[in-house]
Amino acid sequence: MLPRSILPNNGAAVEGLTALLPPGRTGDPIILFIVADPGDEIIAAGGSLGELTNARFLHVTNGAPRNIATALEDGFVDRKEYAQARRVEFATALECAGLNDAQASELGFAAGEVSRNLATLTMSIAAVFREQQPDVVMTHPYEGTHADHDGIAFAVQTACALLEEDGWKAPVRIEAAGYADWGGEGIVGEFAVPSFTESVTVQLSRDRRRLKQCMLERMPTRLKRLQSAPLDQEGFRIAPHYDFTQPPQEGVLPYEKSGDGPNGKRWRRLAADALRALGLAIG
Repeated sequence: MLPRSILPNNGAAVEGLTALLPPGRTGDPIILFIVADPGDEIIAAGGSLGELTNARFLHVTNGAPRNIATALEDGFVDRKEYAQARRVEFATALECAGLNDAQASELGFAAGEVSRNLATLTMSIAAVFREQQPDVVMTHPYEGTHADHDGIAFAVQTACALLEEDGWKAPVRIEAAGYADWGGEGIVGEFAVPSFTESVTVQLSRDRRRLKQCMLERMPTRLKRLQSAPLDQEGFRIAPHYDFTQPPQEGVLPYEKSGDGPNGKRWRRLAADALRALGLAIG
C-alpha cells in the first residue's frame, strides 16, 4: 500500500497510530514498546505518548555498554551508576506525558550485546507477550544501522512466530522511525530502509512538540548526542516480514563503520543459529 500522511489536527498522534491497526478493534489498545535503551521510544514517538494511556515499555538493555568509556564521558564512575541514571531520566521523562515507571520493565542485557543472545531474547519477549497480551508491539526496524536494534527486530518477529505456532494471537508489529548514529554520521526520525508496508507520518501539533521537548530535556545523557532529534513529525509503519539471513541493505552496513559489535556477516550467522535453536525455518 502507498503511505498515508496524517495532517496536523487535535489528536493527530493518536489517529496516526490507530490508522495502522486492523479494523474492528475497539477501546484503548495496549501498546508495548520494545526498544534497546531507555529513551529510544521517546526519540521515536515521544510526541505521541500523551494520549497512549495503555502504553507499556520494555527495555532490552540497561543502556550501559560494558565498555565504560561512555559512562565516564558523562561523568559516571561505573556502568551500574550510569544505568541507574538512565532509568531515573526515563522515569522523569514519562512524567511529562502523565505516565510513570510502573509501566516500564527491563530485561537487563548489556548495551551492544543483544545479538549474542538472540534465542534467549526471543524466548524472553515471547514470555512477556503471553503475560501482557499487548494488542500492538512498537519496536525497531531491521535496517543495519544499529546491531542491537536489528537484534530486537529479530526477537520481536520470531517471538510472534513462536506464539502463533502455539495457537496464541500475536500482537500487530509496528515500527517507529528512530535514530542511528555512527561516527558522527546519522539520521534521526527517519527510516533508513524503505518498506512497501502501510505507513503514517504524524505531524505533531504545538502541544505535542512541547511534550516531546519536555521529555527529551529530562534525558540529558541522551539529548546531548541527539541535538538533531526532530520535533515536528514522527513516522510509523507496519513491520514487514524480514529474512534475517539476508542483509537489510546493500554495501557496508552503517553500524559496521563504527567497528562496534559484530559485522553484518557475523550478525546474520548468529541470527541463523538462533532460528535453528528455536526450531524455526531459516529465511
